[in-house]
Amino acid sequence: MLFNSYGFIFLFLPLSVLGFHLLARSTQGKMAFDWLIGLSFVFYSWENPENFPILLGSLLANHAIARAMGADDATPPAVRTKHRRGFLLFLGIAFNLLLLGYYKYFSQLPLGISFFTLTQVMYLVDCYQGVVPPATFREHALLAAFFPTVSMGPLLRAREMTRQLDNPATLGLNARHLAQALFLFSIGLCKKTVIADSFSRLADAGHASTASLSMMEAWVSSAAFTMQIYYDFSGYSDMAVATALLFGIRIPINFNSPYQARSIVDFWMRWHISLSNFITTYLYTPIIRSFRKITFAKAMFATFAAMMIAGIWHGSSLNFMIFGALHGLGLIVNQLRKKNKKPRLPAWLAWFVTILYINLAFIFFRADTVPHAWEMIASLVNTQAPFSNESWHRSSLYITSRLDLLIPIIMGVLMIFHKKNSNQLSMEFMPTWKNLLLATTAMLTSLVYMNTNVPKEFLYFNF
Repeated sequence: MLFNSYGFIFLFLPLSVLGFHLLARSTQGKMAFDWLIGLSFVFYSWENPENFPILLGSLLANHAIARAMGADDATPPAVRTKHRRGFLLFLGIAFNLLLLGYYKYFSQLPLGISFFTLTQVMYLVDCYQGVVPPATFREHALLAAFFPTVSMGPLLRAREMTRQLDNPATLGLNARHLAQALFLFSIGLCKKTVIADSFSRLADAGHASTASLSMMEAWVSSAAFTMQIYYDFSGYSDMAVATALLFGIRIPINFNSPYQARSIVDFWMRWHISLSNFITTYLYTPIIRSFRKITFAKAMFATFAAMMIAGIWHGSSLNFMIFGALHGLGLIVNQLRKKNKKPRLPAWLAWFVTILYINLAFIFFRADTVPHAWEMIASLVNTQAPFSNESWHRSSLYITSRLDLLIPIIMGVLMIFHKKNSNQLSMEFMPTWKNLLLATTAMLTSLVYMNTNVPKEFLYFNF
């Protein structure tokens, strides 16, 4: 079920929220959370019911392994317990990686498997390290299968969720939080249906004929995808945060104006923040700790290896490996400059170099094959045809110059440089007439675009 569908907005979501809060008042919470778990299963299974056993099997297996770890806490002797817990952790991680690897690389990809698998890997590691105690199945299911996050994140850590589930105040929803959630949801929906989907038409037109693009077409098409993926993914994240808030649950933000970054390090502190935290805590740190003596070279190796793994997580093709490698190299160059105390670039130049490099890396992310990506890169320097748009004319996806496309694109470019992003506007939200007008305009415009265009899936549904 898509967030950007009439069925979700006008039927599934209102009934979900209404039923949850009615049950919360009458049953002291437990039935409300069971209602939420049931709805999450319905949401996950809506398009492909055959994928539900995969999710349920993953939940049951990880829950059983975590409970087995917890049962060892008071079992002497300590050394044998530690070894057994380590074996259980290894078993759990191996199970999750094999499940993810099989469905991601050898079979049809079930919705959200990359996200609910990583969420449960984090949970198992946290249980092993004693960060959290083993959860009840109710808590575990809400952590890994919660419908606002099951398909595309943000990745949730168990302690972030269980603390809220144990707090009775979670079940309340006041008028201000309701208005704040609707405000953020409207902005997120507009990001996706109006801005991201408009950029996608330019990106798709260019990538349909990479070998024959003019320089202008190549730059516009590659930049359009860079904009599309941001507004598509951050729009989803806004809607996920807003939807969770309707149930009184707060989940972490996933984006913080990443295209205002002035280095690759800065970019990864702002982009897909929950994945960045996973890379740092569960990939980079264990690799570093595996060395007896930490050196700068070993730290850079760990950085590169972690980013390569993150690239492979997106897909098994060489494209994603190159995407991960490029970001790993970018992070290493940043650290080398810092280590060697190189003078800082002017702010505008640092931003320009960063966004240029990000755009280059996203070409490999978007391209179907590596040769496809190299064709796009070659077209970026196609001096023989600098300004032609004949390739777009020949493409079946050719886009004519129309206001319904031009206005969202201009709006999207301007929003990149705005001082406050949607999350900041939401955190500072006050129920004013100005915010009411903004939310209403965003929602109505989104509904118009949804009515006139075929709904497009979110990009990360494929990961």
